[in-house]
Amino acid sequence: MGTAATLKTPEQIERFLKASCTGCGCCAAKCPAECIRMTPDKEGFLYPKIDASKCMRCRLCVATCPAINTPAPVEPRAALALMAKDDALRKASSSGGVCALLARAAVERGGVVFGAAFNDKMELRHIAAEKAADLALLSGSKYIQSDTAGTFAQAQEYLRSGRYVAYFGTSCQIAGLKAYLGGEKFKGELLCVDLICHGVPSPEVFRKYIRETELLHGAPITDIRFRDKGNGWKKSSLQTIFADGAQTLRTHGEDLYMKGFLRNLYLRPCCHNCKFKNFRGGSDLLVGDFWNVRLFAPALDDNKGISLAVVLSDVGNKRLSEIGDLMSGREIPRGARSWSANIAGTPSPHPRRAQFFAALNSAPSVIELIQGTLLSKTPTYPNALAEVKPARADRHAIHAARIARRRQPRHGAKSASGPHDSKPGNRRLRTAAQKNISPRARRRK
Repeated sequence: MGTAATLKTPEQIERFLKASCTGCGCCAAKCPAECIRMTPDKEGFLYPKIDASKCMRCRLCVATCPAINTPAPVEPRAALALMAKDDALRKASSSGGVCALLARAAVERGGVVFGAAFNDKMELRHIAAEKAADLALLSGSKYIQSDTAGTFAQAQEYLRSGRYVAYFGTSCQIAGLKAYLGGEKFKGELLCVDLICHGVPSPEVFRKYIRETELLHGAPITDIRFRDKGNGWKKSSLQTIFADGAQTLRTHGEDLYMKGFLRNLYLRPCCHNCKFKNFRGGSDLLVGDFWNVRLFAPALDDNKGISLAVVLSDVGNKRLSEIGDLMSGREIPRGARSWSANIAGTPSPHPRRAQFFAALNSAPSVIELIQGTLLSKTPTYPNALAEVKPARADRHAIHAARIARRRQPRHGAKSASGPHDSKPGNRRLRTAAQKNISPRARRRK
């Protein structure tokens, strides 16, 4: 593929960008010729598409791409376990309500908040909110990749005019924004809040899931809340609200979309080798669920939601201190890996990911396809999978085959006669007579 310096044609540049692409949209936003569009691939993820007739071969897209020019890691200054004192706000939030308080404080001081919100077509887009009433659209976790189109330039204009901007997103989106802004000095102040991320699922899978759910119910979906805490923070449920007023509530262990997401069936390819782990996104604060709170502050674990907030800059420390009176909690010892597995670790792809996406466009039911794939059974669309070889063998099948080989008697050896020897895991459970045979007697035998 070559290096950035050797790229000469738009096609080479496009392939070079796509190899590491996170879908942040920095290249499209930065292009002076406006010849780059972010378009979905067959899996539904956005990638840059270059119009060769407009391309100036300046390679600015390559020079600013954060996935190619990965930022250096930042050393955390402090980590805290926090929760909002406002019980209603905390209950409406996915974890402890820290992001909601930061957003509300930004609007109250005349600032602008950027975050992910669903539009009327249930498509996830980053939008700007300047009123407190609009912050509800940004609230809560949303397990789908958001489109940041246009928001980097918007944030830049607000900052140039002297406005305070708070931008919330995944680490790759924050890195994209910082790469777009470069080293420009602004009148306004920028706060970047990086959300702890497991990985981003395919927007196409989500779109098909939504449409099928609407058909099964017989009414359009008006809202989805991925983290309803009616049954407690640790047993969050996916709540679906329909236009006819009906609602459904499924735990993450029951809803097939969430099961596929949590088992890494349809994450973006780059998420399996994320370059922005370990505080490389360039954010001021890292915020997310503090699932390991019991290891550091068990007294705070009331199953209502706790946020982990990691301070990464002076700006982050200042803005978090401003809302200190609205929160309770405590500082926790250093140790990023024990704070959250998603800070340092990357998820492994599901072993049947390739088969799933090969069948996605032809499958009459994405819900059945998810279920069939997760159960490691042949889905109800064998023709779509017939010519697709697995990119990675099923771990369970490999494990079963190894166990079977171990149980087979060696060549020329007699099979064991103990009553338990043929059962899995009972190799040591031999009869008393066999146990008492000495090694010398065994050889003579």
